[in-house]
Amino acid sequence: MTFTIQLGWWLVPALITAAAFGWSTWQQDRSPAYDYGKIGQGIGNAVMHGIALIVTLAAWMIWALIP
Repeated sequence: MTFTIQLGWWLVPALITAAAFGWSTWQQDRSPAYDYGKIGQGIGNAVMHGIALIVTLAAWMIWALIP
């Protein structure tokens, strides 16, 4: 059995995925927070990762639908 991975157009959405999650990680709020501030900070960081996830899923869907 032979298993090969060919480099091709799938690298574009993979790079978009890496860039989107790198951006969302870089934009996280890491300032000191206490009590309810930590909850808001966590929700804000989750929203940033959610935006990256939407961008990533859109890139992979476009890649899958292009003939």
